[in-house]
Amino acid sequence: MTTANKSSRRAIRSLAENYRVIRSYPGLAALLPGVFINSLGGAMVVVSVAWLALEIAPSGYEGAWVALCLGALYVPGIVGRFALSRLFAVLDGRAIIVLDAFVRAASYVLIVVTYHAGGLSGGVYLGLLAVGSVTAPWARGGLHEIVATTVGAEDRLAANSWLMAQGSIATIVGPAVGGIVAAAANPAVVFACAALAAATLMFVVILSVRRRPSSVPSSRARGSLTSSGWAAIRSNSVVLHLLILTFCVGFLFGFLEVALPLYVLNSFGSNALGLGAMWSLFGAGAVLGSFLSTLYGRLQFWTAAVLTTALWAVAITLVGLAPGFALATAFMASAGVVYAPYQAVASTFIQTSFSSVQLPSVGAAWSSIMMVAAPVGYFVGGPLLQVLSPRTVVVISGVATLAVALGGVLLGWLRRREGRIEQEMPGHSFGAE
Repeated sequence: MTTANKSSRRAIRSLAENYRVIRSYPGLAALLPGVFINSLGGAMVVVSVAWLALEIAPSGYEGAWVALCLGALYVPGIVGRFALSRLFAVLDGRAIIVLDAFVRAASYVLIVVTYHAGGLSGGVYLGLLAVGSVTAPWARGGLHEIVATTVGAEDRLAANSWLMAQGSIATIVGPAVGGIVAAAANPAVVFACAALAAATLMFVVILSVRRRPSSVPSSRARGSLTSSGWAAIRSNSVVLHLLILTFCVGFLFGFLEVALPLYVLNSFGSNALGLGAMWSLFGAGAVLGSFLSTLYGRLQFWTAAVLTTALWAVAITLVGLAPGFALATAFMASAGVVYAPYQAVASTFIQTSFSSVQLPSVGAAWSSIMMVAAPVGYFVGGPLLQVLSPRTVVVISGVATLAVALGGVLLGWLRRREGRIEQEMPGHSFGAE
């Protein structure tokens, strides 16, 4: 049997097992369609945000405008993490997700209306993108809470792997559909689809997720937990190091994301369809990678994190060095394969490291930090595009990420030298490395 056949059969077995786990939790099974539709809308927007930015950007400043518009999807969430803490202190995960979906849907509808009315200036566009993203960190924490309170500890890796697989499938279909719609009509129509997707999630959560009054602390207690999110992360050295590693990777991913539209346009002469195709094949690779997530249970956690980071770095470097569009897209697909399992493994590790009561505050703290990473990368990568070619910026992203992975190897070696025992993924039997 070839290695490819073995990998395919292993992926199918993993998929079947994860599906069995999901079916054993009816509440989660009912929620998943809404999560998938919302992810699909978000994946479509990946193409339209950048392409609409290119439409309204002044000549010669395309890279800077793409960076600003992509940053508007993330930076406001950092402000919302602190400014809205009193409001979210009294909400459970269900209510948080509903509110986030409503705000995002309303903002996207306004983008569509102002675009077709001829009033979508750069400032209005940035403002509406910002409003639509202001509650995003809390929504991620809310989803963590729902999974943690719905699924048993021994099944969380399977549940998170399935969620990652759904997101990856959406990443396959969404950019391709978004590229087709943007090319055939205009990028604003893509925002209309994303607004409908967010509204769908809102109604699915209302209908399928029960309120859990007993699991939601009082306003005073929840506020205390929110302020302790940072302390909880700092108290676990492995989680803290994971946060630093993930931040560095996210920062350098910002270089790739801001450079990719111009890379596709300038180096290969393609358009929104080409950009959508590249992200779609990235998602296709991520689907396979997410189904193989459980294989990472055979590795110690830090080893798995560093290994996936290094493989991701190599793949992105090859994307930037590719002589043609087809080869660059193939390397993007391979990047999805090697990095997707890391997300499910990391989520499971975090959920297992903290109590279900701590998870909303820890999730919000984690998300607010991670939401800084890519925007900082955008704001550094955007100006770089004014002096360097998009291809060069992509290569810099890959090479610098490889340096981060090597730093992770050094940190792991120092931990072993100091006699610290590395933490392993829960729910599996592990061999020594």
